[in-house]
Amino acid sequence: MIAAVVRFLAGPLATGALREARRMIEQRGDRETAEKRIEADIAIEEIKAEIARRNAQRDVLLAGNLWLQCLFVIPLGVWFAAVIADSIFQFEWDIAALPPPLDEWAGWIITSLFLVEGGGKAARSIVRTMRGAR
Repeated sequence: MIAAVVRFLAGPLATGALREARRMIEQRGDRETAEKRIEADIAIEEIKAEIARRNAQRDVLLAGNLWLQCLFVIPLGVWFAAVIADSIFQFEWDIAALPPPLDEWAGWIITSLFLVEGGGKAARSIVRTMRGAR
């Protein structure tokens, strides 16, 4: 009789307890998986936001750079071309020299155009070449 009671308690009771334990473990695993999925989704959205921010910064920089080129570099280039053409071909254009401090600024603009932008492009080219060599 005692053996039958023990078997009864051990059988259905143990099975029920094991089934409940398995259900709890699965729920915990599902909850942890959901939490990790949410964390991954948040990380993905943060990365997308950072990419969008950098793209917007690049667009503003390019637009600003184009505006500055139109405003300063192109007229300065036309002036330099006129000075060179007048010097080489001896035209009677009598092109005026730039007054201070514009003459100094013109030097900075040309230095920026050729050294900074050209150096940046050269550096990017070197980096791309080095990355491709790996």
